Amino acid sequence: MRWRSRLRTDPPFANTAITYALEYDLLGVLVTNGDGYQLDHDFAFPDRPGPVYDFELSLDLDPVWQPSTTVRRVYTASGLRPGSGFVLTIPLRYMGAGLPMTRTVRTLRGIALPASIVLAATVLAMLGFVRRGLIRPLYAGAHRGRRQRVDRREHSEVSGGSRRRCLG
Repeated sequence: MRWRSRLRTDPPFANTAITYALEYDLLGVLVTNGDGYQLDHDFAFPDRPGPVYDFELSLDLDPVWQPSTTVRRVYTASGLRPGSGFVLTIPLRYMGAGLPMTRTVRTLRGIALPASIVLAATVLAMLGFVRRGLIRPLYAGAHRGRRQRVDRREHSEVSGGSRRRCLG
């Protein structure tokens, strides 16, 4: 995130401390967690190039979200080096109508079964194609390193004849 603090024609800052207040809405920070939900987000952007000297997070939850633990209104941190963030994880219950927009987190166990089924089906299909002769295996013909012998006289006459025709 970048922005300008002064016009290009303004004089440079001379050791002037400036505090910025960024207000923004976040999407995709809610994760389904069994029967409930969980706020799970890194609010300090760990992939930034520079440090964050003083960090303050003011958290306002919509009344339809009821936290299962104690939640503070303001969270602070200081001296966050590049690569370190400020992760906030809060279990929540949704008391509103309909379904909220969430991000689904799949576990390795939930992904492993569908992935192994797709892999097995692909291998079986390839074996079936090879068996029916629709695809030659990669190793077929690899041991046959012989090339067909071409009669050079016949080949040179044909190419020489065509060369003469092209030139003139």
